[in-house]
Amino acid sequence: MSNIISLILFLLASIRSTSAAALPWWRPARDVVPVQNHLAETVYITKTMCDTTTLTYFSSTSTSTSTTPTAEPFSAQDITPTSVAPTPPTTTEPPTLLTISLVNSHTAAISTTHNSNRGAPPPASGSTQPGTLAAGATAAIAVPTNWAGIISVNDAQFPVSDGNSLIEANYQNRSIEQHAIADLDVSYVGVVTNETRRNGFTLPITCSCNGLGVTGCNKDLFSLGGCPVPTKAGSCHNPLRSNTNATTPDPFFGPCQNAAYTYPSDNRANSQNECQNGQIVCCVGTSCPPSYKQSKD
Repeated sequence: MSNIISLILFLLASIRSTSAAALPWWRPARDVVPVQNHLAETVYITKTMCDTTTLTYFSSTSTSTSTTPTAEPFSAQDITPTSVAPTPPTTTEPPTLLTISLVNSHTAAISTTHNSNRGAPPPASGSTQPGTLAAGATAAIAVPTNWAGIISVNDAQFPVSDGNSLIEANYQNRSIEQHAIADLDVSYVGVVTNETRRNGFTLPITCSCNGLGVTGCNKDLFSLGGCPVPTKAGSCHNPLRSNTNATTPDPFFGPCQNAAYTYPSDNRANSQNECQNGQIVCCVGTSCPPSYKQSKD
């Protein structure tokens, strides 16, 4: 009898040992693959032993987990850009052409010039000749991938020369995203051609995407303080244009710090990856909507 009991105890111990060593069917495998989602957050895809994929999103503000089947990538070609921001897709691949509209909300006509960077493709449509834009009027250009350039703006009673408020933009392909990224800013320290020319301020400009102001400042700096370097062309030269060591703006330009480039490294004014629906609306004048970077005082 004792031999039978010993045999039964031996068999039970063997079964427990085998079960403990076996991998449960629901236990996930350990291969975790990092990929990038449309908000540049890291998405960790954990492969399980069933037919679904668990996606865990890690951002600076929240963490959420959902279980969904594999889906096809979303394409911007599947939507029509509107003034209302769509639900963020799984990719931010933009349209082939980027449209930049210029709205004159100034109290008078404005003068404009358009310049493309050397080696950049020309705009696909829209007038790029120097000209004037009547008060209340709108003009637009459409630019292809790898375009880069500037738009200079002044009151029409003055020529567009040096010291003008600038819109700087590019639509370059990038290896990380593998598609074009809309990059723009409003600048009072824009590119110059020689040491005797210094860019500055003429008129307030803001630029918006999806109804949100992303760069620029709608403040008339002439009405807020004394210009350090006034010109006969209706502009205020920026004395810090070539000072790459500056960390604060000249007091005249101070009210627009962080919203527009007020010194060379005022980089918070730059907007990247916020205009991927292919529509940028830039507005000239104090009645234009402010950018979210603009100070409230």
